[in-house]
Formats: sequence, structure tokens, C-alpha cells
Amino acid sequence: MENDRVGYYRARASAECEAALSASCAEARHAHAGMAEAYEHLAQIAELERLGELAPGKVMSMAETLHLREQTEYGRRPQNADVRRDTAQMPPLLDD
Repeated sequence: MENDRVGYYRARASAECEAALSASCAEARHAHAGMAEAYEHLAQIAELERLGELAPGKVMSMAETLHLREQTEYGRRPQNADVRRDTAQMPPLLDD
């Protein structure tokens, strides 16, 4: 079962790499390359969990803990902060 999960993540990473290579624009190449990297990270985490070197759910519980904290040393803003997106520096959104 665990090998299936690792294999799935690796297959998705490979598919995303192929999609990045055949993408028609820079934004799509960047998005597919990012997804490939994310799937490879998931494969590495699943492999570490399978080998017992990482407790199952440890990475997610750490991420959830940081997400749920009101303030972090990483500069998370208070919920009522005025957050404006700098659209001049952001790539355009891709249509589905």
C-alpha cells in the first residue's frame, strides 16, 4: 500500500515534468514544474514514512500547527490586516 502511494507520487511527478516540457507558454511550464517538484517532495515524505524514519502525519501536523497559530515568527499578518496583492509582480491566472 505504501509503495503504491510512493509510486503514484513519482508517476505524477514524471507526468508533470513531461507536461512542463511540452507546455505552450512560460506560465504553464512554471506551473507544471512546480507541481512536479511538489509531487517529488510528497514521494520523499511517503518514502521516509514507509521506512519509519518519519512518523506518519508528522509533516502535516507541523504544517497545521503553523497555519493555526495567530502570529508566527514567519510574518503572518493578523486576520484584520489590510492585505493587498501586488498584481504588477504576479503572473496572470490561467483559465481551466
